[in-house]
Amino acid sequence: MSKQLLKSFLVSICFSFLTSAVYSQTQALSTIIKSDFDELEFTWNLRNKRCFTYDESNFPASMTYSVFDEGWQNEERLTYIYENGFLQSISAHSWNQDDTDWSIPFWNDHKEYNEDGQLIGSVREYWDGVNLVFVEIEQTTYSYNDDGHLIEAISYWWDFDESDWMEFELWEYLYLGGPLNVAFLSYWATDDWNSADILPIEYDDDNRITMISEPTDWFWNSQEWVYDYNDDGDVFEHSYRSSYDPNLDEWGTNEKRELTYNTEFDYSDLLLPPENFLEDEFIPSEGIAPTNQLIFNHMLLLEEQFEWQMGIWLPSAKVEYYYSDPCVSVNEKSSAEFKMYPNPAQDKVFIESQNSEDLRIQIYDLAGALKHSEKVRSNSNLSLNSLVPGIYVYLILNLEGSVMAKDKLTVTH
Repeated sequence: MSKQLLKSFLVSICFSFLTSAVYSQTQALSTIIKSDFDELEFTWNLRNKRCFTYDESNFPASMTYSVFDEGWQNEERLTYIYENGFLQSISAHSWNQDDTDWSIPFWNDHKEYNEDGQLIGSVREYWDGVNLVFVEIEQTTYSYNDDGHLIEAISYWWDFDESDWMEFELWEYLYLGGPLNVAFLSYWATDDWNSADILPIEYDDDNRITMISEPTDWFWNSQEWVYDYNDDGDVFEHSYRSSYDPNLDEWGTNEKRELTYNTEFDYSDLLLPPENFLEDEFIPSEGIAPTNQLIFNHMLLLEEQFEWQMGIWLPSAKVEYYYSDPCVSVNEKSSAEFKMYPNPAQDKVFIESQNSEDLRIQIYDLAGALKHSEKVRSNSNLSLNSLVPGIYVYLILNLEGSVMAKDKLTVTH
C-alpha cells in the first residue's frame, strides 16, 4: 500500500470554503480549486480542481480531478462505495478523450473491517490493459491495541516470481498514556526490518498537535511541521521547514500557510470526503498526520501559501474550498453544454446552451446567500447590475431544478 493511502486512512483532514448553493446547516464539500502565483506577471493562474459529489444518504459518491490548460481538462475520477456506513471500496478511472467519458479503468481499493468497525485490511488492484483484468498488487494490514489505537501497519507487494505477498514497509505507532507520541518507519531488507525514520509528535496543554519533526540525527531535525492555533481551536498558521543546515543555522526550505475560517459552521455541520486531500507540505507524507478536530473546528474559507525568499514572505499559491447543499449534484455531461461568459464580467453575461430549453440562473455570494435568481432563455444575456463587485458562485438549472452547470463568477463593473 502506498504512503498516500496510509495517510488517507489515518486522517481525513478536510477543509471547506463556503460558497453554498443553499445555506443550510449541513454543508457538503463541493469543489477545491488551487491557483499558483506568477511572480513575474503578478497574477494568479488556475492549476487544478477537485469536485466532490454525495449520494442521497449523504455519503461521498465521487471525486473528479481536473487540471487547467486553456480550460478545465478531466484527468481522474474516484468512485466511493459504502455499505452499512463503512467505505468498502474506491474505484479510479481515467478520462477517455475519444468517448468523452470515464471509461478507462485504473485501480480499485477494497477494504475490510473487524466487528468493532476498525479497518484491518486494504487491497489495491490495478487494471491490466493487455489481459483486460484487474490484478492485485498492494495490500496493507492493520493492528490495534486494547484501547483501539492503531499500533502497526504492514504493507506488501505481490511478487509475481514467487506468487506470494512480500513485505516492504512497516509503520509502528507508540502511545505513552495518551495520543500518538512517535511513529517509526522501517523497510524490509532480505530477512528483517531495517529502521528508516522516526517522527516524534509534540502537543500543547489542550492535546493539540503543535509540531511533527523528522530527525536525521539526534541533534537536529531535517523537517518540521508546526501548527499554531487561534482562540477558536483552529490552525490559523502552519509552517513547513526542511533541509536544516546546522552550520548556517537555517532551513533550506521555509514555507507557511495562513488560514481563515467561517466560525458560523462547526465541524459537525460538514459533509466531507473520506480521504485526506491536503498537500504533503501541510502534513507528513510518511504515514502520520494530525486528526481532523486537532486541526480545525470550523469551516476554512481560504488557504494562502507563502515561501520565504530574500528575507520576505512571497505568495506562492492559494487554495479555495467551495460548499454546496448535499442534495445538489451536477450532471457532468450536461455541464459542458452550458456556459456563462465573459468571466470576469462587468454589467452582463451571455448564457450559452446547446439546446433551446428555458433555464434558471441562481447567483450566490461567498456567505451562501442567494443574490440573484432569474428565469432566462438559452443563448441570452443576463444583467449583473444588481450585484456589487466581488466573487460569486452561479448555478445553471433546468426548470425541473437539476443543476446543469456550476462555477465561480467574478463581477468587476
